[in-house]
Amino acid sequence: MIKISGLIRRYSSLIIFIIVCIRVSAASPSTSFDELLANKDRLSINREELDKIYQYKLDHGIKNLSNFSAFLLRSSEKLIRQGKFEKAVEYSEYAQMLSPNYPPAYTNLGKAYWAQNRFFIFSMFVGWFKSLSATFTNYNFSVFLFANFLLFFLVAFLLVIAVFSIMSVCKYFKLLIHDMGHVFPSTFPLTLLVLWGIFIFSIPFFFHISIFLIFFFWLLLLFIYHSRKEQQIIIIYALFLLLSPFLIQLISNSLVTSSTGVFHQLYQVNEGNWDGETEEKLVKWTENHPSDVDAVFSLGLIQKRKGEYAKAEKCYKKVLEVDSDYYRALCNLANVLLATGKIDMAIETCKRCLEINQASVEGYYNLSRAYLSKYMFSEGNESFNRAKELDAKRVDYYSKIYSENANRTVIDLAIPLSLFWEETFKPAEEKKLFSSYIWERLFKGIPFSYCYSVLFIFLVFVCLVFINRNEFGFAVSCEYCGVAVCRRCRRLIYENYLCKQCAGIFKGKGEHTTSVKGKEGKMIQIEKYQKRSVIIGKILSMILPGAGHLWSGHPFRGSVVLFFFFFILLGLVYSSGIVVNPWQLSHTRSYGDILIFGSLLFVLYFYSISNFTNITGRLYQFLSLIKVTRKELQIKK
Repeated sequence: MIKISGLIRRYSSLIIFIIVCIRVSAASPSTSFDELLANKDRLSINREELDKIYQYKLDHGIKNLSNFSAFLLRSSEKLIRQGKFEKAVEYSEYAQMLSPNYPPAYTNLGKAYWAQNRFFIFSMFVGWFKSLSATFTNYNFSVFLFANFLLFFLVAFLLVIAVFSIMSVCKYFKLLIHDMGHVFPSTFPLTLLVLWGIFIFSIPFFFHISIFLIFFFWLLLLFIYHSRKEQQIIIIYALFLLLSPFLIQLISNSLVTSSTGVFHQLYQVNEGNWDGETEEKLVKWTENHPSDVDAVFSLGLIQKRKGEYAKAEKCYKKVLEVDSDYYRALCNLANVLLATGKIDMAIETCKRCLEINQASVEGYYNLSRAYLSKYMFSEGNESFNRAKELDAKRVDYYSKIYSENANRTVIDLAIPLSLFWEETFKPAEEKKLFSSYIWERLFKGIPFSYCYSVLFIFLVFVCLVFINRNEFGFAVSCEYCGVAVCRRCRRLIYENYLCKQCAGIFKGKGEHTTSVKGKEGKMIQIEKYQKRSVIIGKILSMILPGAGHLWSGHPFRGSVVLFFFFFILLGLVYSSGIVVNPWQLSHTRSYGDILIFGSLLFVLYFYSISNFTNITGRLYQFLSLIKVTRKELQIKK
């Protein structure tokens, strides 16, 4: 998909530009596009020619001329590099006019304004926010935004699990080795125990299992050694694994539906950026699927925009034969009747449309035009005012572009965006295959057909929570010196997860016969362990925000901070998305994206380091106590 989108970005804009230029040239013979294309290195289109293209768009009922806008945006980028800022702004403004729902047009316009005047830095942010708003009204962009958001979420969560599992191995591997020492004979060398432990952790690699499933395997082996809070966060990780098939299906639905089958052709007609190939595919589809009212409706919309009113009327009547309450077909049929001079029939059809949908702005607006065609000014003004009450902004726009052209006299209805989203989440074989492909890349080892068998993994982790490690005598780390201790060896746990020596020194219980020299040695060991923990935590916080919290025993806060870090980092690195939108055509790097994501990363780093410093404040107090105790022991000597 990425290679295909690269080819589209490289060649399609220029090809589509030539096609559009030829079409506009036919409509406006005075515009010499052959001269413009004679030397593409000096390609320049003046405002008069751009305005003719804009009028062509309106006359043909085209909503977004995205391909030509992409060409203008690329030319604008080149002009900015050449220092021709006024022309760059002009191209960007027309790109926006030609494609009001094309997000890159707003981003590039903000960039052009900023290049023209460096004091207008907020123009970039305005362009970025307008681009985001346009994304939600453009299905091809919003569906890829949704898919990439889910991909960012999925990948970021998996990376958090990876970091947590690696840290768990670093912290608790020694405890597993300690417990294994009680299973094997006492004469068994420690080196062989370590090698045996490494072999156990490496077993999944021999079966070519996904690395993320291996991380869960490690967490399963070390689960009993984690603290209660860490066990709870592991349960959340396991719950995420349980929900991951659903996330993958959503991603697959979004990516597959937007680029396959007749669905894409319908959206092209809906947006107005259609061509002869689109019409040809729809004709073939409707011949085999005459009851597909949306396809027949879209074909009728093409015929009406082309001025072939008899064909358009036939299409809309076919739709109404299948679904008599399809009010969008009634609305557009009334427009066709009005264009062919059948005004009375147009008025009656408009009224039928409004009986079905009383909140139709288009129905009232078109009815007002039909009334005015019969000089029924009172009725026309009443319908017009009713339309304006429902949506003044939309009525004002169509009143502004009004002309005698049939595509500008009235408002033609298209398929609403909600129906495209409904189609997106309907099951299909292609979506299932793509879901299987994504699942195989992330969780190889469990077939996609058994993807919900991960429920078993979730239940295993839940069951392990109820195991009391103290009751079974599993090893723990001494909170002060970090040594592995358990009830089955001489270094007994006394209380609060302290070894016998630390309990004797700090609690006044346990080993009371330890010499002063032995106590001093223990204090040195504690000081080194605590300093090492703080230093490692600080380094981790500087490298990965939140990692230091995981290391120091704050799993919830650390996981949240680390998740946002990976999510923002993915947004910064993959500004166009992990899966590139092939319909974007113009892929200019947005300074707004860089500034916003960069600022968020800075804030996250600052919070991570400052918060970890506050957390380790108690440890510094403990280290001060250790130093004082060491001095007292030296005095006693």
